[in-house]
Amino acid sequence: SRRSSIPEPEVYAKKRVNQRAPFLCEAYFEGGGISGLTIISSLSKKGCKLDTSSSIAKGTTLLIKIKLQPGCKIEVLGEVIYTVPGSGIGIEFIALDTESERLIEDLVEKVGSQCVENV
Repeated sequence: SRRSSIPEPEVYAKKRVNQRAPFLCEAYFEGGGISGLTIISSLSKKGCKLDTSSSIAKGTTLLIKIKLQPGCKIEVLGEVIYTVPGSGIGIEFIALDTESERLIEDLVEKVGSQCVENV
């Protein structure tokens, strides 16, 4: 039946917290024996998507240096939660200081509200 596939309300709430807003910025990453300069194509309060063709194993911890705005960089530890070959990798932040967390939250809310207004 179709009813069993409908997610519970708390599933929706969790998705909203982790909802990514489109956001383009440069990022440098290193870990798991590889490093590189790439682009972040989306950002949430809890993670980001790195657009890279590098295949990085799920569970790998990366140090990510994100250039959010001119003159505004943050460093964060993140864990690879998925890889889409040739497309990118999903990162969940595992160590984010309070100031960086607040900065990302403000940016995500600003971008997210602009997306809603433009629909």
